[in-house]
Amino acid sequence: MWRGQAWSGRKVFDPSMPFRRTKSLSVGAQESEVGPYRLAIVISHPVHYQVPLFRKLAANPEFDLTVYFCSRDGVEHTFDEDFAGHYKWDLPLLEGYRHFFLKNWSLKPRLGRFFGLCNFGILRELSPEKHDAVLIHGYNYATTLLALCTARLRGMHTLFRGETVLRPQTRWIIRLPKTIVLKIVFWASGAFLTIGSMSTEFYKRYGISSDRLFYTPYCVDNERLIKQCDEYRPVADDLKASLGLDPRLPVILYVGKLTEKKRPYDLMTAFRQVSDRASLVFVGDGPLRSTLESAVRSSKNVRILGFTSQREIPKYYAMADVFALPSSEMEVSPLVVNEAMCAGLPVIISDAVPSAKDFVRNGVNGFRYPMGNIQRLEQFLGLLVDDSKLRADFGRVSREMVSAWNYQACVDGIHAALEFLRTRS
Repeated sequence: MWRGQAWSGRKVFDPSMPFRRTKSLSVGAQESEVGPYRLAIVISHPVHYQVPLFRKLAANPEFDLTVYFCSRDGVEHTFDEDFAGHYKWDLPLLEGYRHFFLKNWSLKPRLGRFFGLCNFGILRELSPEKHDAVLIHGYNYATTLLALCTARLRGMHTLFRGETVLRPQTRWIIRLPKTIVLKIVFWASGAFLTIGSMSTEFYKRYGISSDRLFYTPYCVDNERLIKQCDEYRPVADDLKASLGLDPRLPVILYVGKLTEKKRPYDLMTAFRQVSDRASLVFVGDGPLRSTLESAVRSSKNVRILGFTSQREIPKYYAMADVFALPSSEMEVSPLVVNEAMCAGLPVIISDAVPSAKDFVRNGVNGFRYPMGNIQRLEQFLGLLVDDSKLRADFGRVSREMVSAWNYQACVDGIHAALEFLRTRS
């Protein structure tokens, strides 16, 4: 296994240097390997779904991990247009791993814009004297492309992970810059970390060979969520009553921003067919909130709770009986579905969501329906609302399925990718 050796003094980088750092025991003796993999991760900002992976890598003696953040969003109060306000995650995001925040030189610093993150300090940090390999998250910021190209030109090995899916053809003015960026990504990356079947299809369509693909599923902290949901489950009726809902009625739950791409109004419309025998709870905030509130003003069985902290959200999953997500194709891999499956819920999801076929096996743990087809959504809501045994059976399968999508699988995939790059060099 390749190991990273600590460096002392100034070293001149030799492009022909092998990926494995070694130290000879004696003249003519076989080289022995010392030290862990020196891995750098470059990511936009602390994300509560990613942090447990960083901790798991840092705790593994096979890795010497350093994480570089390009923004402090999430750890400081940050304005989010989709939330229609400021937010700050209430879970500890910076504990348990070595990390640095890079200065952002962007004239208009902001997540969601390509030039919103311009962290030129990454040029100083990415050197073979410090790191053996670099893992880049996404290609939608100037800094991530800069990091990829820097590592490639300095002879370092690169792993790429992102929300990559095939989308319908768009106008050439959109396709052209994306094509250029993807060519850079494919040139600069040695291995690709897939997050599901849709990203595997994406890479293969662009000619990336299977031996360069390594599975690192998008996942959540299964252990924490399962434990918390199971603790709240016995008081589910009390939680319903605390919201003024009839404890006898099953709850349909939606979790996410209230935006056009998530299509919450589709669920609101379909719910009317079962409103006499179920309740509907929206957990989230966004520009559509006022519209939804106006539409349900006269309904006694609908609640819109607004933005909810990560510490509080497990109780709403525990209170729920059905999870529904009517999103469009712009929602690549919504991790709220993982959370719902940890809670043991059946899932109804729009088939436009690229990861829908990974999340839901039709008639096994839930239903997929054509996006915007209100009649089919009504049908599936009715089936689950009216059949408690079906809900329980589907929910058991959901929890079994999500158990395979965990951070250890990600660690294994990253380790396998590094081994591949070692043997190829």
